[in-house]
Amino acid sequence: MASGQNVEISSKKIQYFALQVHSGDGVLVNNVFFDVLQYLSGLPEDNRTSSYTLSNLDRKCLMTAYSHFIGVAPLDLKDAKEITMTFGRTNFAPPIRTFNEQPVTKLAKNLHASVTPNTKKANQGEEEKTHILVKGVEDEIIALFEANKNFSFGGFVKYIKEFIKVYCAQKSIRDDFKVDYKIIPVGDFFELLNSMDRVKAANIYVDKKILGDGELSLTNFLDTFKESLVLNVSAKRQKNIKDAMQEIAVKFRAKGTIVKKIRVEGFQPEGAPIILDTESCQKKDIVEVEIDSRTRAVTAPKDLFQAMGQLLKALIGEEDEASKP
Repeated sequence: MASGQNVEISSKKIQYFALQVHSGDGVLVNNVFFDVLQYLSGLPEDNRTSSYTLSNLDRKCLMTAYSHFIGVAPLDLKDAKEITMTFGRTNFAPPIRTFNEQPVTKLAKNLHASVTPNTKKANQGEEEKTHILVKGVEDEIIALFEANKNFSFGGFVKYIKEFIKVYCAQKSIRDDFKVDYKIIPVGDFFELLNSMDRVKAANIYVDKKILGDGELSLTNFLDTFKESLVLNVSAKRQKNIKDAMQEIAVKFRAKGTIVKKIRVEGFQPEGAPIILDTESCQKKDIVEVEIDSRTRAVTAPKDLFQAMGQLLKALIGEEDEASKP
């Protein structure tokens, strides 16, 4: 941990994602994701290092920590996992420059600098870390990701895909797994819905009292049902149900509405998959943590994971309750 004089409080942005793993024949096999993480944790560091390119620079990444999340009471997230990814530029060891006077131009900056060789080895690069909290929830893996401009969640998924292949080769099993993920944005649900290019599916949560009306007329049984019913709506092939969902969203806003929650899946204009949820859109996505003012690194990762755990619990709290018998 950094000494007190080098510690400051910084805001960390947390991104939400939903991830799924399917076999070649379309069967949901999210357990493969966790199996591969466990497999990776047992490999020597050199054997779990991968490479990627960002801004035309070669970089390296590897999972450096994987463990069970242990929440501080009363926070309890059964089967949640903590992941630490380390990444940095490869073959990058710039000389250390000391400025004798304040330069006024870029050229002057170079002319007035005295150069001292960097003692780092070229293959060490400049390392950073980012933290990820994951948990299986129903048919998805929910991931909270510490945003970083030098390593994206897409980069993490690419890393996992690479080692799924290694895992399959090691276990002599067929490598036909497909990993998909969607961002779960935070913001104004209605603005985000309007900005979507296409909506392909939706879950509409409605008050159970609708079962007491019309042909169903199940009034005598309403006390045996959960408070909300889920209507699953899917678009026909190549069709878009965005307009219909905008109509439902208007009803959601109405006073006394029977529509309690809306969750839609679709695509952003650039083609990226997205999930919108009237509840998750309202969630917090900034946490305050201590960092080393010199390196900008989080000084106490456990504190960051605890804060992320609070966000995850807030996101999935109702789903956990709904899954209880």
